[in-house]
Amino acid sequence: MVKFVLIESNENERKIIKKLIVNKMMSNKILFKIDEFDYFNDDLKDYIDRDKGNSIYFVNLNLVSGSGLDVIKYIRNIKDDWNTPFIVFAKNEKAYLEIYRSKLYVLDIIVKSENMSNSINENIDICLKMFNFESVYRYTYKNVEYLINHSEINYLQKEGRRTKIVTSNEIYYQNITLNSIRKYLTNDFVLSAKGILINKKNINKIDWNELKVYFKDGSSACVISSTHRSLLEKK
Repeated sequence: MVKFVLIESNENERKIIKKLIVNKMMSNKILFKIDEFDYFNDDLKDYIDRDKGNSIYFVNLNLVSGSGLDVIKYIRNIKDDWNTPFIVFAKNEKAYLEIYRSKLYVLDIIVKSENMSNSINENIDICLKMFNFESVYRYTYKNVEYLINHSEINYLQKEGRRTKIVTSNEIYYQNITLNSIRKYLTNDFVLSAKGILINKKNINKIDWNELKVYFKDGSSACVISSTHRSLLEKK
């Protein structure tokens, strides 16, 4: 899933930008969500601290309280995240020099106008390529196309007639057998127990006494059995 983080103090302008993002993403049929903030506050800091990636930030340079650059500086310098893409909105072209001098690796600067659609669409296309949505598990449910990065999936587990897909951000369900899904996944996914496929690349460590897996995103789950130890330890 792609997350858009829209930081804009002006409610009317926020609605315009949000509508343009929705129009673009609905044409792509890619699962997405939009989170909105008025300015850089503790709620936004907490959101950033919990963010697991695949986020695209649309930030107004001139917020009612503070500067949009404060948001970018926090993510770049404090979180040491130099991968998240930023698209900055500015009143005029004078902002180009200020942002260039900041050396914060901003993807693009859009001067606010009545015709921002093309610029927003082009930037979203670039961001989707940056996120490498070619290596995904793809399926459609109720006319919505779900694209889940393989790198986000920790494990898949059979639950009755459906399969639960557990990622670093969300839990998804699909009415399909585990064997049917398996052929669409890479060789990094191996059987870790009966009815469970696990992504070896996302394993941080395994406690074989407790039969518990600790994943790189900080989560953990009892999704292994000793009979599958050789598969999990195989390089």
